[in-house]
Amino acid sequence: YTLYLKDTVKKYSLESKIIFTGYVDLDTLKLYYQAADLFISGSKLDAGPEPPLLAASMNLPVFITNTGIASEFYNQSKAGLIVPVDNYEIWAKEIKDIVNGKKIKVPDREELIRFCDKKLISKYYYDIYKTIQIKEVN
Repeated sequence: YTLYLKDTVKKYSLESKIIFTGYVDLDTLKLYYQAADLFISGSKLDAGPEPPLLAASMNLPVFITNTGIASEFYNQSKAGLIVPVDNYEIWAKEIKDIVNGKKIKVPDREELIRFCDKKLISKYYYDIYKTIQIKEVN
């Protein structure tokens, strides 16, 4: 998947505009968030909500796929831009619109604080695992 993204960046000559960093420490990560115009998460499955929620905490517009608790948060707060996981035509259209000036709403800080309650996130994952366990038992 990363190879696909890198090939796409190369195909459109965007190497000077897009950085694939790999792991960076938290201080460096904050600098990247502060310097960015847009946070993009192309995740195919929910690996945890932290990166897009950290972007929200730094008042950064977010472009994410429709998977997991982070997309639920952005959907509920009517913020961010949520795209289907595997529909790259929609991705391309939305990114083109953003480049041409489309604005993306950033969630209110109060919504973020309320949503990031550890009990709420724990319950979300508990309910998922409970469903999986019930299916495996049956």
